[in-house]
Amino acid sequence: MASPTTPRWAALARDTNETKIQLALNIDGGAFPPDTDARLFKSDDAHASQSSKSQTIALNTGIGFLDHMLHALAKHAGWSLAINCQGDLHIDDHHTAEDVCIALGTAYKKALGTPVGVARFGYAYAPLDEALSRAVVDLSNRPYAVIDLGLKREFLGQLSCEMVPHCFESFAQAAHITLHVHCLHGFNDHHRAESAFKAMAVAIRQAASHVKGKEGEVPSTKGTLSAYLIQREKARSTTYCFRPLYLPQTGFTLFSYEKPYPNNRHLRKSKHSATLRYLTRPTKQHLASPAPPILYMSTEGDKPAVGAGDAAGASKPQQNGQARGAPAAAAAAPAGEKKLSGAELKKKAKEEKAARRLQAKAVQTAAACGCGCSRRGRQGQGQAGRRRRRRPPWKQNGAQDGGGGASQAQGDGARVLQPPIHGEAHEHYTGRQGCSIPFYLQHNLEKKGDVFAKACSKVIESYTTPHGATLSRHLTSVVLKNQIDYLTACRPMCFSMGNAIRWLKLQISKIDIDLPDADAKKALCEAIDTYINERITLADMVIVKTAADMLTDDDVVVTYGRHHLVERALLRARGRRFRVIIVDDPFERVGLAHAQRLSAAGIPVAYSHDLGALRTNLQGATCVLVAAEAMFSNGAVYARAGTCDIATVARDLCLRVVALCESINFTERVSADSLTYNEIDPERNSSDAFRLLFDTTTDKFISMVVTELGNSSAKSVPAILRKLEEL
Repeated sequence: MASPTTPRWAALARDTNETKIQLALNIDGGAFPPDTDARLFKSDDAHASQSSKSQTIALNTGIGFLDHMLHALAKHAGWSLAINCQGDLHIDDHHTAEDVCIALGTAYKKALGTPVGVARFGYAYAPLDEALSRAVVDLSNRPYAVIDLGLKREFLGQLSCEMVPHCFESFAQAAHITLHVHCLHGFNDHHRAESAFKAMAVAIRQAASHVKGKEGEVPSTKGTLSAYLIQREKARSTTYCFRPLYLPQTGFTLFSYEKPYPNNRHLRKSKHSATLRYLTRPTKQHLASPAPPILYMSTEGDKPAVGAGDAAGASKPQQNGQARGAPAAAAAAPAGEKKLSGAELKKKAKEEKAARRLQAKAVQTAAACGCGCSRRGRQGQGQAGRRRRRRPPWKQNGAQDGGGGASQAQGDGARVLQPPIHGEAHEHYTGRQGCSIPFYLQHNLEKKGDVFAKACSKVIESYTTPHGATLSRHLTSVVLKNQIDYLTACRPMCFSMGNAIRWLKLQISKIDIDLPDADAKKALCEAIDTYINERITLADMVIVKTAADMLTDDDVVVTYGRHHLVERALLRARGRRFRVIIVDDPFERVGLAHAQRLSAAGIPVAYSHDLGALRTNLQGATCVLVAAEAMFSNGAVYARAGTCDIATVARDLCLRVVALCESINFTERVSADSLTYNEIDPERNSSDAFRLLFDTTTDKFISMVVTELGNSSAKSVPAILRKLEEL
């Protein structure tokens, strides 16, 4: 335990095949400890040296820029620091920079001792000309680092820029501190890096400073900072899994949960993870239901065998040439039983796998039924004479967590699908986060492309490239493929999502395989944000402005249902003397709320709840304003069911029909009917009849198409697609 009068110093010598380091540190400045390695004082060619009444600094790592940064760190932290390093610089700078920072962190932890009577927390801002950095330090004994410097150059002197944040991470790991360093702005990489080191120096000096009147007190609600809360070093090469293991000897069920830290860059590199285990008495549900599948996300070795390492708390890789089920079967075999051969073990594993599949299928069928009984049985319980209304999939039990079923169709035949329990589907797609893909039909396509792009960004941020793979290949072929398969199994993919997927795959394929993962993911996320702003947000603004400018005084506008582009255009045009007639969808009364919003804005509105008086409503109109969910290359408009009826009558009355559509919804496909690309309303789908959600209007009924690229005819879709490819 260090007191204000006890010197907080440490000295060490770290010799490896890569580097030979001698280091002495005094946190409070002044003299060095008496056990300092003699080789340290023989070095007289220090790149950065300074001696004053309170500090002595002498640094010679062989990398001039690293000496410069450590000099700034020691000076502003108030340390006396001496470092001499002989590293394998003929290879590169990695070993030298990393080992020096590890040695410095180790010496700092040794010199600090138990953090008693200190402030523990420290934060600081440090400017250097145009650059400004912020650092936050916690002497928590929990190694964690989040570093964001935004360096763009390849080298700073003889130090590669990728090693600068790695130096912070190595120091934090060895010193067992929590460290956050962010460069807020600046365009000179030298200034950005130096301001970051200076900010960390001031913050760590503040954290290690003694607090008057708190002598002997531990700055923690736990009462100690010396014990590890999580033994991270013992959790290397772990596997993400959650499964129950019934222990017949004790009558308990052991639940093992091992998960890597997905949002921590420095922990991702070393694949540290935390392990949580707890015991519980087995219940009927545990014994009757099959064990959930093991999800292997990222490991350094092969996938562990089922049951291997459960009692020890760590997973072990499979041995080469051994069947997958062999370790589990061998472990489960009682003593004295005849040992099975490899072929017999493999056959037994296949039989167990088939049995688990049948059991899982039975459980899934029972869950889809809802109460475990058949439909015929339910009808026999006093409901034979009453027709039950089908509940939409988003209202089914379990739909909140992405497990609900969905009745849907695509093509000329109906298909009823239930979203699979997809082990590789990310939480931002399955609905366990707020950024899930919506299934509500009234908002099915208006925000689906935007939400899908944002979910892709979340997946990329939490992605870690497995050992031996490259981001540009593994991310597309494995990770995104699983997410896309999950979404298409839940519901047919809209055209904007298809275009976004093709664009994202193209951007991933352009990534250099030598680019660091952090830079690659940052570039992809920035590209996705730009894509959303340009192709969705700004496109909507331009379309709304163009459509609003087309309206003049004394116009009578007829619109169908509700679409956010049409509503925003009409609201933008308020102040002019025009009237709106809203013909609502007879099945989905979305136009009523649309009429209420327009009326509240002071726009005269007439509302018709169905298509019965369509010709009468159109006789006094001057134009028809509709929104397209997609545009085919032959000029056909894909929109809400009923749009074609309005366009047909409007053409007979010689009215102008204007369709609003973003270019992200343009497709190279051709459609000549309303059955090839469509969906069935799951709420109105029975053996007698069903309702399609969309229809197709041919180009001859469309007078003009308004996009963010301007006004054009429906026949101009191929030209617009070619222009988009050039952009």
